[in-house]
Amino acid sequence: MEKKPARGQRVAFAGGTRDAPDASEHTGFMQNTLADMECHDCASFVLCPWLRTEPERIGNKPGRSGSDPVEHDAVAIHMTEVSPGPVTKDADTNQKKLGKKGPEVVLYKRRWLMLALFSLFSMSNAYMWIHLNIIANVILRFYNESLPEDSLKQETAVDWLSLVYMLVYLVFIPFGMYILNSHGLRINNLLGCAINAIGAWLKCSAVHPASFHLLMLAQTLCGLAQVFIVSIPPRLAAVWFGHNEVSTATGIGVFGNQVGVALGFLIPPIIVPNSDSLDEIAENLNGMFYGGATICTIILLLMMCLFQSKPQHAPSKAQLLRRKTPVSANYYKSILRLMQSPSFVLLTISYGLITGCYYAFSTLLNFIVLTYFPGEEVMAGYIGLVIIITGIFGAVLAGFWLDHTKYFKATSVSIYLLCAMGMLTLTFILTLKDIGIVFVTSGVLGFFMTGYLPVGYEFAAEITYPEPEGISSGLLTTSAMVFGIVMTIGMRTMMNQISVQAANIFVTVVLFIGTIMTALIKAQYKRQEAEKKVTGELMSHTAVTQITECRARDDNRCCHFLSYQVLVIVDEMEVDVCDETQELQNHES
Repeated sequence: MEKKPARGQRVAFAGGTRDAPDASEHTGFMQNTLADMECHDCASFVLCPWLRTEPERIGNKPGRSGSDPVEHDAVAIHMTEVSPGPVTKDADTNQKKLGKKGPEVVLYKRRWLMLALFSLFSMSNAYMWIHLNIIANVILRFYNESLPEDSLKQETAVDWLSLVYMLVYLVFIPFGMYILNSHGLRINNLLGCAINAIGAWLKCSAVHPASFHLLMLAQTLCGLAQVFIVSIPPRLAAVWFGHNEVSTATGIGVFGNQVGVALGFLIPPIIVPNSDSLDEIAENLNGMFYGGATICTIILLLMMCLFQSKPQHAPSKAQLLRRKTPVSANYYKSILRLMQSPSFVLLTISYGLITGCYYAFSTLLNFIVLTYFPGEEVMAGYIGLVIIITGIFGAVLAGFWLDHTKYFKATSVSIYLLCAMGMLTLTFILTLKDIGIVFVTSGVLGFFMTGYLPVGYEFAAEITYPEPEGISSGLLTTSAMVFGIVMTIGMRTMMNQISVQAANIFVTVVLFIGTIMTALIKAQYKRQEAEKKVTGELMSHTAVTQITECRARDDNRCCHFLSYQVLVIVDEMEVDVCDETQELQNHES
């Protein structure tokens, strides 16, 4: 079997033979070829059914020389490999142009509505997580009647209003994974929204000094709703968004959660300030709880009316491949496969460390700030707000960066290292008791610590493809919850028995250890490889089909134009079309 022609080798063509061009000669060669095609009666056949139904961008490969591509009817032809872009038009427009069957890969405009609805749900639940701990000193005073007498036990009991989120997640995550993978995004989100709303309304019945146990039950229900949230961002991004949007969509999904945490830091200290009157505190708590419950109910109704589980057509070629070759629904086997991957295990632990530190720091922020700035409960909320706002920018920017560069490992290591350095700086800045510098340093820490959350999700989705994103992100979050509980209890113990500074130094050391572990991860970007594989298969199938149809019409001129294009397009790609091309050349001779 003869090999395909290389650059500089002569190729059979209508009217004789031509030299296969070098990169520097390619533009002129293709211009002449296209001119030949325009005056031939099969030109429209080539350009419409083949080129127009498979619009591809064939760009310069890094490190390769060559002139600019020749653009011809929305197709750029160059002597390099295919780099396809997604279909960006809405489904209705595409179906009008392509017929009733419609395209296989479509981006729907309503994907942004799905993301917005989920973000609102995530926001409301994240608010419920932290809105009590940021006013921990007020909660201690109001519920003192139903708390233990020992001061450490009292503080730990209030800490568990946050920690219960993590504990419930660890217990119920298998159930959450089952619902997500068996019933899809819609059922998952509706169930989570309903439980979240029930927990929010139950808090309205817990405004009494003797009702701390009822408050804990309500917080437990809200924590149960979290099981249906934390694994969603990468899953929703993969199901609804295109190849070059998934990281951004994941970042926005995490963004919604962080907005909720920001509101949880900001609103409670303003609505429920510390007061000598328990009646005044009770009135303020009532206002805060009823407001939160109303918002949760509205979000539930919106989710019921508007949210869809998945689009009719896949948004990317990787998602199309997954639909055609679905992974087994047995998520226990998926978990086993993932835990046999050393890279994923390292990522799971390192993600758990940084996120656990974030959970612990957020839970204990009220105590940390009041240690250095007594009486500044509202200021503690503002510091938490700054951490989250800068973190939101970090998460979104990280998503954009990953979509454009795909440097998942390098980005993860860099953010992790900068986060550790930010924590080290804040640890010693606090001792200066300069609130302005503390705000700036906290903002830098939040930018990197919160910004890492979507990066970790997307890194996991890349190295574990084609396993469901919900399972990989669920395992990451499980690790985060375990380390969150350990870090919070450890920091609280060190704060009471040693000092706040010692606890912060401990967190810094943990972050540097996580940086080293992240650097040891062997990155294999399987999802990107799947995109390239599907692209190559589609180009090979389409081109060879058109060559065969030309051959059936005994149209050698058209056949060899297509043959040449196949050789150009699949240059250095694992697509076997050489047999068909060689057979056509033999047919002409």
